Amino acid sequence: ANKRMIDALKTDKDEDKTQQIGLYQYLVGVQYMYLKKYNDAKEYLNKARINLKGTPYHRKINALLNNCK
Repeated sequence: ANKRMIDALKTDKDEDKTQQIGLYQYLVGVQYMYLKKYNDAKEYLNKARINLKGTPYHRKINALLNNCK
């Protein structure tokens, strides 16, 4: 469901949705971490880190990426 929300937000041109997209990418990445799919988790968390730069999530994402095996 979160992946579909990311796609929907990317097609919405009305306003800048970068942080909102980043939050969904973060959530998808966390879900992959729980499933121990670390390559998929890294893909989404790296995208989220870029979109959420300067927010409190940036530090959380860096910590999660350090835990990816």
